[in-house]
Amino acid sequence: MDSNILKIEIERLIKGPIKRDYELPPADFDLLEDREFSFREPVKGSITAKLAGPHNVLVEGTIATTAKVECVRCLHELKIPLTVSFQTVFLPTPEDAERFDDPQDDDRLYYKGDMLDPREQMREELMLALPALPSCEHESMRDCPHGRELGDMASAATPAAEEAPEPAPNSWQAQLDRVRRELDS
Repeated sequence: MDSNILKIEIERLIKGPIKRDYELPPADFDLLEDREFSFREPVKGSITAKLAGPHNVLVEGTIATTAKVECVRCLHELKIPLTVSFQTVFLPTPEDAERFDDPQDDDRLYYKGDMLDPREQMREELMLALPALPSCEHESMRDCPHGRELGDMASAATPAAEEAPEPAPNSWQAQLDRVRRELDS
């Protein structure tokens, strides 16, 4: 499918709303490999654009894809399905806005000329939907099958309490042990 499918001709909106379904590769949304997330599956959804005033354009729709990421608990790969609904109003560029007596505002989104491309805003909506700390669906490491494996490896690598060497006499561990013994007696 052509990546231009998302570009909206402003003049066509005078005749009525424009609705489009799309399925595009992640690269069309600048969803490239990242340190944390990767996107390999197509980005799918639909958009509808319509005039919201004499020169403003309302774009609404859905975006769906799958992100791959490592679980922060067990470090195994997760596939996180993402589906985002969005609604955004685009205004003419500030130069055009002055012509239309529309006050300039830094928080607004603009289109320039006779074409509007909402992909940057759609990408931002998708990125905001990503979890800050992606993890398995399990309640704890003990419930996670991968976490149990890691826990077993960690306990095998850690010596048992009777095998652990005594802390040095002036170390913080030795001082903590003395305080604990005093509190227990």
